[in-house]
Amino acid sequence: MAEAFCNSEAELHHTDRISMGFDRKKISHIGLKAQALCRKHHSEAHALGQAAFDEKYHIYGIELDSKLCSIYGQGREV
Repeated sequence: MAEAFCNSEAELHHTDRISMGFDRKKISHIGLKAQALCRKHHSEAHALGQAAFDEKYHIYGIELDSKLCSIYGQGREV
């Protein structure tokens, strides 16, 4: 899957934080918000902070559903 605005290969960037103590591979990601970002923009989102990144690029996260979780291999389903 390509990133929305630079057309590079995308990876999943969670805009909703997953709390410390939770195993990202074992929790359900359904309903959490995420963005498809390339590695460069993913790093930039972490460096700038989510609100500043979203404002800079005028984007927002979308809620993950079971299909997107399956495509990206994100955790288990409830």
